[in-house]
Amino acid sequence: MTELFSTPHAPHPLASLSAFAERRLRIPRLFQATAARKPVALSPELEALLKQLVGLPRETALLGVCEDGLPVLLDLNDPAPGSLLVCADNYDLRMGVLRTLLQSAMVLNSPRHVQFLVLSARPQEWQDWLPESENRHCLGVEDILEESGARWLLKLATWADQRRSLGRDGPSVLVVIDDLSAAARLEYEARVNFDWLVREGPAVKIWPVASAVAESLPGLGRWARLFQSAILGTALDGEVYRKCFQLGEEELALFTDAERMAVRIQDQWLKFRPLA
Repeated sequence: MTELFSTPHAPHPLASLSAFAERRLRIPRLFQATAARKPVALSPELEALLKQLVGLPRETALLGVCEDGLPVLLDLNDPAPGSLLVCADNYDLRMGVLRTLLQSAMVLNSPRHVQFLVLSARPQEWQDWLPESENRHCLGVEDILEESGARWLLKLATWADQRRSLGRDGPSVLVVIDDLSAAARLEYEARVNFDWLVREGPAVKIWPVASAVAESLPGLGRWARLFQSAILGTALDGEVYRKCFQLGEEELALFTDAERMAVRIQDQWLKFRPLA
């Protein structure tokens, strides 16, 4: 799991669903970063929070901030959380989580340690958001249903296999898929590679992070269940969460806040807000 640091308040770590609530204080390692970079305009709140995160080990990224002001961190060296699925009917809320993750990863890490690829149903929107000058962390922005998207899935699967079988290391790679329903329409070979990456990628620091409209979950079936960690936001019909994630009435009542997401910590839920 993510290490917690000796800041005035310890951040919330993202870990496996079975060990998510565990908290440990350790002496921080000094984070030797290159000059601070702001590749995309940060919100004032996100910029202020990132400045407070002193002593983070490299290959750490941020998902958002909790109601108590503490950050939710993802340790990209720890495969325990597995692939992440971000669900909500609110498009801006889903995108806020994805962009908070990428912005924080770029600011906190050298391209030698963290890179990302976007496989999108709306590539132009991402290209407009990401300045052309930001090409050091970004491997590419591709239409997930085009041939270039399939080539990247094959390349990522090859990297993952080499890392696993040959013991090769490399930077953590965030693979952002902004529409899981589009991934479900991939051609057979690309679909097999994507399936394998979702299940096996985090163990070799290749991290699929997908987004899905909550109301699309019934049609996604096993695709939604492949992801080990679910980050949930508002759903117009809470029944989709009940059926897909086996939630009870009290849990369903959590997902009425249009500005917050929640992730399960063992048998509890941690609510947080994205900052992008």
